[in-house]
Amino acid sequence: MKRNIIYSIIAFLLLTSCGAGKHLPTQTEQRDSVRVEVRKETKYIKDTVFLTVPAQSAENTTRDTSSHLETDYAESDARIAPDGTLHHTLRNKEQEKPVPVDVPVTQKDSIVYRDKFIYETVEVERELTGWQKWQLRSFWILLSGLAIFVLRKPLLALIRRFI
Repeated sequence: MKRNIIYSIIAFLLLTSCGAGKHLPTQTEQRDSVRVEVRKETKYIKDTVFLTVPAQSAENTTRDTSSHLETDYAESDARIAPDGTLHHTLRNKEQEKPVPVDVPVTQKDSIVYRDKFIYETVEVERELTGWQKWQLRSFWILLSGLAIFVLRKPLLALIRRFI
């Protein structure tokens, strides 16, 4: 009965003894992430372009009593000749004509995203508590006592041999 209690106490002390302290290594990890996003956007803007109308001329001679020549930008002269023919002259004036057009304007925009992550592990030192110091000292005492208890018969035989 006494032996079972002693074995239980020894097993309890062995299972609850202190373990090695955890040492966190100091390390710094840097990760730099760069992402470039390019956007192209095309907008159509109404604009006015001036077209140059070239100088043109046209003539028509007929025996009819009336003649008609017409353009958007023209001068017309008509006359009846002495022999009874109608002479008609049409001249375009050289000018610039405004024409509305849609002009495509492309905008290219680049956005650079830079994410910087810094992970730093810092080791924090602290004093051991009284209980932890006692556990460190008593472990070796308990271990030697257990070794003597387990090896008591061979040790006693060895001692008797030399006495």
